[in-house]
This record gives sequence, C-alpha cells and structure tokens, in this order.
Amino acid sequence: MKKDSYKNWIITFLLLIIISGGYVLYRLNHNVPAEKTKSEAAVVLDAQPAHPQDITVSQGFIGRVVAVNSVNLVPYLSGYIESIPVNSGQPVEKGDVLIVLRQDEYKAAYASAYAAVLSSNADLQNAEKQYQRLLKAGNKAVSQTELDNAQTAYLTAQAAAKQAEAAFETARINLNYTLVRAPFDGVLGNIDASVGAFISPSTNNLVRIVQYDPARVAFSVTDKEFLQRENILEDKAVLWLADGSKYPHAGKIVYTENALDQSTNTLVLYAEFANPQQKLIPNAYVKIFLEHVYKQVIVLPKRLLQFKDDGSYAYVVRQGVVELVPVEILAEQEDNYVLKNTFLPEDYIVLQDIDANLLGKKVQTASQKTGEM
Repeated sequence: MKKDSYKNWIITFLLLIIISGGYVLYRLNHNVPAEKTKSEAAVVLDAQPAHPQDITVSQGFIGRVVAVNSVNLVPYLSGYIESIPVNSGQPVEKGDVLIVLRQDEYKAAYASAYAAVLSSNADLQNAEKQYQRLLKAGNKAVSQTELDNAQTAYLTAQAAAKQAEAAFETARINLNYTLVRAPFDGVLGNIDASVGAFISPSTNNLVRIVQYDPARVAFSVTDKEFLQRENILEDKAVLWLADGSKYPHAGKIVYTENALDQSTNTLVLYAEFANPQQKLIPNAYVKIFLEHVYKQVIVLPKRLLQFKDDGSYAYVVRQGVVELVPVEILAEQEDNYVLKNTFLPEDYIVLQDIDANLLGKKVQTASQKTGEM
C-alpha cells in the first residue's frame, strides 16, 4: 500500500509540472506579461477628434417697432385754411400739398416785391451808366466831386437792388409757406382741422405723418451679450409678429445707441426692415431673432465642460493621456456650447462623463480601440 501511495504522489507531481509548464508557454506565446492583472487593463473612453463646422446661432429678444420718421405737422405761418386736398389716413409722397392757407395777401406781397426788384435793377443800370460815362470823360471834363457823387449813387443803387432781391425772396418763401407739404413719404393720421379754420405755428395735433417703409425695430441687449457676439452689426435679423407668423422680410442692424442705459446696463440696437405692406406698425411689440454665423467652431454638450474660477475647461485625450484644457465659449445653442476651435489636430475630445481621477492617466479611445481590432 505504501508503494502504491508513493506512485500516486509521483504521478500527481508530474501532472502539476506539466500543467504549469503549459500555462507558462501559453503566456509567452501570447505575449501577455504574467504579472498583468485585470485591474491594470487600459481604460477605453468615448472620444473623437475635433470636427470644426460653421453653425448659425439664433438668439431672441423683445423688440418694439419705431418709425424712421414721424412728426406732427404745423404751419410756418398763421392764416385761415383755404383747402385740404388730402384725406385722413391717406398715403402721401414727399412734397405733396396737404393744407393750403389763404394766399391773397402773400401773393400781393410777392408781386410788390417783384416790382421793387425790377425798379431797383433799372435804377442800378442807370447809375452804372452815369458813373461809367463820367469815368471815361476823365478829370479834364468832370470834377472829382461829380465823379465821387456818381460812384456813390452807383454803389447805393447796388445796395438797393440787393435789398429788393432779399425782400422778394422773403415774399416768395412766405407764399410757399402757405402750402403745408409732406416732408417725407408716409401715411397721414387724423387731420384735426377743416376749411376756414384759423391755424398758426402753435396749433397742436393738426395732422401727424408717419413713415412706414422702411420700419425700424428697437431692442436691448446686455453689455455682456453685446461683447460676446462678435460683429453683431453683421447679424441677420428675423421677426415674428404678434399673431405668431414669421415676417417675410429679413432685416439688419443699422446702428446702436451711443451709451448704455445705466439703470438696466443694456444697449439699445435698431434693426431696419422693408415694410411695403405696412405690417409693422409703430409701437407694436415683436419678437426679433439675431442669426449669427460662427465659422469653424466646435459644438459640445454643456454637461461635458468643467468650470473653475479661472475659466472653462474640457477633457481631451492628448498623446494617449487625459488632460483638462481651457476652452473659449462663444455662444450657447440649447443644450450645447459653441466653442472657439483651440484644440490641437491630434486631440481627441472626450464625449462622456469621466472620473477626475483619470486626469494624467494613459487611456485609449473607442475609435482607436476599434482601429486596432
């Protein structure tokens, strides 16, 4: 029995040696270090190279329609209304006559001033001829006193002619002022006057004219929004009306106020739109969207960015190592940030939430892992 036990022990020992040798040969043939453990296997992250793209970001604001030109008309002169050749609410063009004052006395003054111009010009011609005649005769034929008197008469006639021309111009202007004209293309409001009424420059609410086309929309942005939107004056402006419809004509920002409103820390911008159908009515509220095109930028979900006191950061795999790199946020688009492309060509941007403990550790990316397989 002892001999059989010894024999069994020898067989078992030989089997263990054979199994151990086979395992060592297997490890060597597959080039896997025997000491490597499961905990030391490479971490694989979902990461992709940066893909710059052009993207349009739209930001909405509440705006108010304002007229480019709007004014209450009053006459330059006092007088009685002779006729009103237009109607309330009528569209008019620049220069159209809206109200005519009685012109009799102004026409008479105009005619009198014209006659005075003719008379003064005749006196001037006569004085000039007399002076030239004595001047040519010389001091042997006429005395110096006569020559001086003729020259004085000539200069006096020149002054009188200029004065008469000025009086004639005044009479012409006053006669023209009896016609109240449209200062620009627009639409009239209610004409609060009638034929025979006496009006003067102090008359209020005679008639208001408003220019509809083009129209402007005023809206406010914060100083931060203004600074963040590079070249904001080049943005395309789009409107949505109170009934929920999109306005058919796009516009553009034409200018800004020259100072911030201290109480709200905002800046007023003005966008101009074509308004041929007069759908944009002054003082109406609209929703205005600015569409800004960012060129060759990176779009990342907001959840992937890390924020510190000194700025914002994103995880990347750079040369196989996890790093936290600073990024510059240009805009927001729903759940994404639009970033300036400051990444290196070889960077892989991490697209998953990761443990901060991986910072500085060697990892693999899913795309790299797929490539190896």
